[in-house]
Amino acid sequence: MGYRWTKTQIEGKTIVESRQVDMAFSNYTSVVNGGMDRDNLPASSVGAASVNNESIGRAELGTTNFHIPFADTFQDSNYGNGTITNNNTRGNRIRGYVYQQDPINEGDTFNSIETKTIECEEGMLHCTFKVNTYMPQYWSYYKAFTSTTVARKRVQFQILVNGVIVYYGPAIAQPFFTSNMSAMIPVSKGTNTVDIRMRLPARLSEGNDQVVICYWGGQLYLHNFYR
Repeated sequence: MGYRWTKTQIEGKTIVESRQVDMAFSNYTSVVNGGMDRDNLPASSVGAASVNNESIGRAELGTTNFHIPFADTFQDSNYGNGTITNNNTRGNRIRGYVYQQDPINEGDTFNSIETKTIECEEGMLHCTFKVNTYMPQYWSYYKAFTSTTVARKRVQFQILVNGVIVYYGPAIAQPFFTSNMSAMIPVSKGTNTVDIRMRLPARLSEGNDQVVICYWGGQLYLHNFYR
């Protein structure tokens, strides 16, 4: 918003006509009543922005320990010596999703693994997602006590807001990796839905007992900025 020069600059100890005072203040009044809005009155122009200030925004934390439900995991029988029991002295048990278990299945598709809704005012929605992943590096390793190779995998994540992709993560092929994703998009007032999706490639030569992904220790943070 451009600066408006007053018709009369009033200073201390200056004798002025009352009409001159009215004309000077009417100029400011016209600006306040018709010219100041969210476009020319930026955030923090009056006071410091605060996450806890409802006039500035609303923050909401999703899952604080984002992980595969233990009931949905399977144990990879490629690791270990013979029959694996709960006495895991070698520390080589791997649990996670296998291809016979939803939501992975066998297709090269994205599967929803977390959905969160947040009540928003018209403004911007900041989505931040972090998750730790582990993938046995199949095709880089052999089955225990055999010469049979097993398939290597990759993983990708997406962030969707109201069904629209706002972040498309890269394909990660490292065994241990931490994915950090962040996006900010304009949203309208009302309930907005944030969906996290994960993608694995189609089955190659793996068996149903081979773990292809394990994720844990993730967090989804949503912040609605508005004025």
